[in-house]
Amino acid sequence: SPSGVRYAMVIEIAGNQISQRVDCSENEKTEPIYDKEGKEIGCRVVSVDYTTSAITTRKMQASYRLIDLKTGKNVWASSTNHGESNTESRTSSFDHPPAPAFPPPPVLVDVTESMSRAALRKLPRN
Repeated sequence: SPSGVRYAMVIEIAGNQISQRVDCSENEKTEPIYDKEGKEIGCRVVSVDYTTSAITTRKMQASYRLIDLKTGKNVWASSTNHGESNTESRTSSFDHPPAPAFPPPPVLVDVTESMSRAALRKLPRN
């Protein structure tokens, strides 16, 4: 080609889904129980933290083609799926707190950039 450019990368976004979900989890803090001789014989729960999280996920799919501009042929192709999430959480020591508001989804450009970096690492290095 006259400009000196030999290859062109074509990126086709095949999917962009946003989903939301609420997760609940418990984290127990324990301490050992000892017998009269000082041997550890078990443990007891000292406290429990209850966490409620609101999670917003963006999942994307894309295909990548590297085209040789001299021949017009595809010389490399790949496809990838990638997802990223944003999370807001609340914690209580009594019971599961109400879920916080859902955070906004990860920014489209950031997810696309991460997904493309992963795909381009698959390019042959010769």
